[in-house]
Amino acid sequence: MYTCAMCSNQSCRAGELDKTPLNCPCREEEQEKVKNLYQDEDNKELAYFSALTEAEGYCSKTRLEEIMDFANKCNYKKLGLAFCVGLTKEANIFCKILIDNGFEIHSIACKNGSIPKEFLGINDKQKVRPGTYEPMCNPIGQAIFLNKAQTELNVILDYVWGTIPYLSNIPTHR
Repeated sequence: MYTCAMCSNQSCRAGELDKTPLNCPCREEEQEKVKNLYQDEDNKELAYFSALTEAEGYCSKTRLEEIMDFANKCNYKKLGLAFCVGLTKEANIFCKILIDNGFEIHSIACKNGSIPKEFLGINDKQKVRPGTYEPMCNPIGQAIFLNKAQTELNVILDYVWGTIPYLSNIPTHR
């Protein structure tokens, strides 16, 4: 079991791999395979630009500024936003800032498709607001429609658990 979140020495940050705990992923033989994946041109370029963005803005820029810096380094202009309707106000501001900075934004709300929760077998007593129409969150739809829009970089603005497993694998077109 890996327990990086509970590691007290974090020797991986200092390159002191001989001091890592026995269950540290740094000790895994697969790390060589992982490093080989970064030899792929696309992976290497993304990692390179990510490292530059981190170095230029670590703890001094907002995450939004870092997203714009990273997108610009990668020459991405077509961005996707998958967002929770509970964060519509924030999504609107986020998109306006990106548009004002020259990006084309495709945003897809979690409730896209307005699929009723009954479709999942949820009964009225299991709803957030019994007695009302409640659409389910549709992260698969978000992924499909951002893919259809051929976005180059997708951002997730979310606070509901159920969306993350689906959206963490949104394919992008380059």
